[in-house]
Amino acid sequence: MKVATYSIASYCRVATGGPIDPALEHLNEIADYVWHRWEVHTREDYIDDEESGKKPFEQREAGAKLLKDAKAGKFDAVVIRTYQRLTDNVEEFFRVYAMFDQINVPIIFVHDPAGLNTLAHLTQCKKAHEDSCRALEKAWGKAA
Repeated sequence: MKVATYSIASYCRVATGGPIDPALEHLNEIADYVWHRWEVHTREDYIDDEESGKKPFEQREAGAKLLKDAKAGKFDAVVIRTYQRLTDNVEEFFRVYAMFDQINVPIIFVHDPAGLNTLAHLTQCKKAHEDSCRALEKAWGKAA
C-alpha cells in the first residue's frame, strides 16, 4: 500500500499566528495514523503552504501535483487530517472527492476514519444548500 498525505500549512499559520511548525505536527499525526492502520510509511507529503481552501484544488501547487501523481498511479490512497483541509466549500469537496474516486484513489480522513459521518454530513449540507438555492430562485422568479 502506497499512501500520500495532503495538508495546507497556511491553516496552521492563521490559527496560531506562528510558523508552519504546527503543520508538521499535523503531518506527524497523519503519519502515525497511516502507520497504525497499514504499517507503512507515507510515500509523499503534499503541502500547500500559502494557498487557501477557497482556491480550486487543481490551482493549488501541491493539489495539482497530488492529482497528477494520483493519475500516474504513484500511490493507492490519500490521507488528510480533516475534510476541511481539502476545501471548505461543499460543492468543491464533492467535485474533488469524485475526481479521486474516478481514478480509484480513496481519500481517507484521520478524524473520520470510516468516512461515513463526514460524507453524510456533507451530503446533508449539499442538499440543504441546493434546497435553499431552489427556494431563492423560486422567490426571485415570483418577484420578477
